[in-house]
Amino acid sequence: GLLIVFNAILIVYETDRRAMKMEEDSNAWLQVADFGFLAFYGTDVVLRLYIYRWEYFQSNWNNLDFFVVVSDTVSAALIQSIGDVPSFAVLRICRVFRIMRFVH
Repeated sequence: GLLIVFNAILIVYETDRRAMKMEEDSNAWLQVADFGFLAFYGTDVVLRLYIYRWEYFQSNWNNLDFFVVVSDTVSAALIQSIGDVPSFAVLRICRVFRIMRFVH
C-alpha cells in the first residue's frame, strides 16, 4: 500500500511539473522512479501470473493491475522510441487507476 501512495505522489508531482512546463533536464530522477515502479508492478504481475495461472484473471482487481502494467509498459516503450507525444498522456493516466485498488 505504501508503494502505491509514493507512486501516486510521484504521478501528482510529475503532472504538476508538466502542467507548469518546468525544465525537462531535471526530471531524470522521475524517469528512473517511473521505471522502478513499473519494474516492481511488472514483476508483481508476472509472479502472480506464474502462481495463479489463469485464475489470476478471475479477479477484477488483477485485471485492472494487468491492464495498467501493460498500458504503462507500452507507453514507456513508445516514449523511449519516438519521444513524448501528448497523446501518450492518455496511456499514462491509466496509472492513476492503481490508486483505486489502494482505496478499495
